[in-house]
Amino acid sequence: MIKIGKFLLFILAFSCNYQTLDKTGLKGRVKHFTEYRIKLTEDTVGQQIKYDTVLIQKINYNKYGQIDFSKYIIPAKLRSSSKMYYNSRNLTIKEVCTAYDLTENNKIHHFDINYTYTFKDSLVLKCTTLSTIDSLEYHTTEQNYYDSNNQITRQTNYSIGIEKKSRDTILWQKATFYYQSNKNLIKSISQDYNFYDSTMNSNTYIFTYDDSTNLLVKESEFDKNDTLKNTSIFKYQLDKNGSWIEKKEFDETGKLNYIYTRDIQYQ
Repeated sequence: MIKIGKFLLFILAFSCNYQTLDKTGLKGRVKHFTEYRIKLTEDTVGQQIKYDTVLIQKINYNKYGQIDFSKYIIPAKLRSSSKMYYNSRNLTIKEVCTAYDLTENNKIHHFDINYTYTFKDSLVLKCTTLSTIDSLEYHTTEQNYYDSNNQITRQTNYSIGIEKKSRDTILWQKATFYYQSNKNLIKSISQDYNFYDSTMNSNTYIFTYDDSTNLLVKESEFDKNDTLKNTSIFKYQLDKNGSWIEKKEFDETGKLNYIYTRDIQYQ
């Protein structure tokens, strides 16, 4: 249950701010795409010989460039799907989800994520979500902050999981996102509290983009003491529309760790 709960909190952490086409490196009128994340591992003599598909995602878009339907597969662990519904402002009002826990004999979890908004003129100041799965209740609140030109500069996101009967909080996450004027995410800070051993994990991520393609080319991860933990370097292959169809992820030594590939169908 906690395993599914953490996965749901991962979904909810981004639920109010689902990525549009331009934020996923897609150009043109995309109908749908399938993306594979492949992990490279080494044998005992240091040769990269094993390729494991660790994540598959399938995304369908509507004519407005919004996510219509999504499916995520973690082989041998989890399968999930989500159907999105929008209001007249093209904002998400409901997400209907199904998750299959492959580690528990394909146990099925059905749940809805319901959205509400607070506005200032046309700007979304706050987005909140509520969902219930089995004996747990999940709440997420996202607060948006804007500059004088009404460009978003910062978002804060709180997600908690509450046991319905006892009303005990058993899961807690906070994330803060910082944006440039061109809407690129340049920094994020995530915190997770473990109620079982009373520990707090905190990580900071710094993002760097290519000036010409606006694609992410470097991601640096720091721990709670601002010590550099990991650096990832990204290189891309683009199709004729400018969408990336292959992304390679290297560490700071130049070692290739992941390959992402995409099959894209345009409208």
